[in-house]
Amino acid sequence: MALHGGAHTVDGRGPTKAVVVGCNYTSFPEARRLHGCVNDALFHYQFAKAAGFPPEHIKVLTDPVNHNDPNIPKAHLPTKHHLSSALHWLVDGARAGDVLYLFFAGYGSQVKDTRGAEIDGRRSCLVCSDHSPLDPSVIPADAIRAALAKAPAETSIFCVFDAGHCGTLLDL
Repeated sequence: MALHGGAHTVDGRGPTKAVVVGCNYTSFPEARRLHGCVNDALFHYQFAKAAGFPPEHIKVLTDPVNHNDPNIPKAHLPTKHHLSSALHWLVDGARAGDVLYLFFAGYGSQVKDTRGAEIDGRRSCLVCSDHSPLDPSVIPADAIRAALAKAPAETSIFCVFDAGHCGTLLDL
């Protein structure tokens, strides 16, 4: 399988960079943990490779997994810092014709809209693995849109959000 009907390289055409994120929230109390998000992210890592994204241009952020599979890359924790950095990395250096891919599996939520931009008074967001009631580590929708908007207009960006409250995350 390849995007755009054929194999492409990272010379400015076709699959260029991907970020795949899976948060099972292993630091959360058992009742609030998720159990399939890391597996989903690892599946999307394999999907991105099969679609022509070079493995060295795929960032993987997951909660810790115990495995001995050499086909599974070393992952960074899906903290607010790492996810914010990965979003900026994704579009950094993007050129016309590039294809970028973002996958997130985990919790979506809503936070109070202090800017007055949302009709319902709530902003959609992605919940990071270092979230806590005392330190709400979330990536708001406007931060995601702002990061992705830095890519040239001729860049194709595919986003898949497997999370609640994400129907209007990109306001498309």
